[in-house]
Amino acid sequence: MNKKADRNRKVAAKEQRQFRKSAARSNQLLNSKIHQHGGVALLHNGKRINTYATVADMNNIAVKGKMAQVIQATVGVKQTRDAYSDFELAQIEFLEMLEARILDRKKPRGHAEIVRAIDEAIADVDALLKKY
Repeated sequence: MNKKADRNRKVAAKEQRQFRKSAARSNQLLNSKIHQHGGVALLHNGKRINTYATVADMNNIAVKGKMAQVIQATVGVKQTRDAYSDFELAQIEFLEMLEARILDRKKPRGHAEIVRAIDEAIADVDALLKKY
């Protein structure tokens, strides 16, 4: 019985690593698209403007209901996605792939337009998830 439980844990850990790798690839793709469309990470007139962090927070809130800092503090992880279940990793991967595609299609320019396009995508996905 212990061997079977140990094997199940190993399989689950392997699956979790695969989900994490897929989610990491979708995040890299999305960040690349944000960069292509004029995303920024800078300090302007004393105010931090970071398209990448803003979009990441929007996605964390959409999937987990919390910002990364809150997830990390409450769960005790260094990497936010270490607190995600397999389903949540699949959900964020789908969301990021969709957002990357939307950025290519809508062609927003700059921080504000990117954030608006992402917000619309999240609202659409949220409506679907609530429906089903």
